[in-house]
Amino acid sequence: MSDSIRNITSTAAHASYAKRDAGAFLPSKDKTASTEDTVTLNGSVSSSYNVETLKQSMSGKAEHITFSQIPGLDHIAVASLDNTQPLDEAQYKAMEEQMTGYMRAWPSVTSVITIENTGGNESAALVKSRPDAIAGSTLEGVYEVVERLSSSPSIKEAAMRYPSEFHVVKRLNEDESGSLHEVHLPGRQTTQSLSLALGEGGVPNRLDQVQQLIENLPQGERVALILAGPSSGGKSTLIAQVKEFAEKAGRKAVDLQGDMYFRDIDDPDYPRTPDKTALYWDSIEAVDVKRFKEDISTLIQNGSADVPVYNFTDTRPGGWRLPDVKFKGFREEKPRHMEIGSDDILVIDSLHAANKEIISHLNSLGLAHATIYLDSEMAEDRLMRRMVRDYAERGGILPESSLEVWDKTTWLGEKQFVRPTILQMDPAKDTFLVTKFPRDPGLSREEINNKVVILEKYGLAPTYEAFAAPPEKLGEMARAEEKQMLEILSSDKSSESQREKAAKALKRLRSAPCYSGESTIRDIAPKLDTLFLPPAIGAALSQGKNS
Repeated sequence: MSDSIRNITSTAAHASYAKRDAGAFLPSKDKTASTEDTVTLNGSVSSSYNVETLKQSMSGKAEHITFSQIPGLDHIAVASLDNTQPLDEAQYKAMEEQMTGYMRAWPSVTSVITIENTGGNESAALVKSRPDAIAGSTLEGVYEVVERLSSSPSIKEAAMRYPSEFHVVKRLNEDESGSLHEVHLPGRQTTQSLSLALGEGGVPNRLDQVQQLIENLPQGERVALILAGPSSGGKSTLIAQVKEFAEKAGRKAVDLQGDMYFRDIDDPDYPRTPDKTALYWDSIEAVDVKRFKEDISTLIQNGSADVPVYNFTDTRPGGWRLPDVKFKGFREEKPRHMEIGSDDILVIDSLHAANKEIISHLNSLGLAHATIYLDSEMAEDRLMRRMVRDYAERGGILPESSLEVWDKTTWLGEKQFVRPTILQMDPAKDTFLVTKFPRDPGLSREEINNKVVILEKYGLAPTYEAFAAPPEKLGEMARAEEKQMLEILSSDKSSESQREKAAKALKRLRSAPCYSGESTIRDIAPKLDTLFLPPAIGAALSQGKNS
């Protein structure tokens, strides 16, 4: 039998297994699954039931389901079930037991799918996921399935042939064995067609699907386009492309930035992380959702609204309300006036744009909408982008600080608040855009941690080039960066902010343990008076490399 495809007939009552600590399952000879079990369905715990009795109530095809692992995606198994009537609750339970049994038999499988065809032009894919499906660097379980199906050309083609209502992903069950979700799909899907859709999905940078989604939005009325997804996924970059696609379609896209709805950083009730050690920026509670929804309503109903402006860089006039504020962020007193035409596309751009509360509000307005969810292939790709951007565009934030914020708030908030919004999508109508950044070296978290330590030893700025360079090239890169900073400092064309940034970078380079340049900071000290640097920076530089 091929290693890439393993067919197995699963009988839950006779499955033999034991749990691993990490949440996977291993075969075991000394433990046999009981036919009496307690499960949770639709959030409530039922009494014990007999698996064999329930299985006998199912059709012959449902009783013994044959799963096949997909070539090239052998961590996903799929089977189909043709039945003339929808399954009842007891049959769902028995079928889930078979799916769970398969995952216990094959620890490498992260999701099991059973396609249910009950007639008509729709199918339901029942997806069983492991308990920790949301927690990995890459998406797993139902999250990966929705990602792949929402970026599959064949699913989009089927949606054109078989139009249907909007269906979010529905959770049917969640217990210690994992979760069971129902995903609606257009057309009568088979194991072959679904395997094809899963295999062709997840291709990075499919901007053609973004363009197609925009072209398919209802015309002659205001509509909403949701840009959702985790931090540093490329939402801000995509907005320019969305506006271009909208213009080609003869429409205008107007951007409502969710970042403008953050609460003031010195708000006494600003949310904190579960351990209470940090401000929880990525929590939905950090957003003024009430004002966000009100402004969406006003824009759609009246065509204009005064929306907030959030200041991420300055100190609040009059000082902070709390004495221990170390970060910046407050809402300006003067709002921004925003208008939207009768046929315009309202682009809602936010970490939490696809949050259930926002989606429900759009539905209550009767507003047609579609979602583009952006995410990188691995979380580390976005972490790398975050570190590079923090240093280059946010006041020279050092990598170690970016890592601390990522671990304490960003990654935690992504798992708790952002990734769950994937289940607010409909693969037939929404699009999952996998972003791949051109210069990203594709490092693992361990490799990133090690490289940060090495870059610090050389005093190098965190750039894609520095992260990608082998260690033996870093000394040469440090000397080249030193030369570049000296040129900025000595040029009369450099602005004060450029000189200030160059002076800080030069000090960091020359105070690094592995500094091996031929110059010293004292070489440029006599020139400081002519460089128009702030006195504090000039004094710091004049003290030499060990200051």
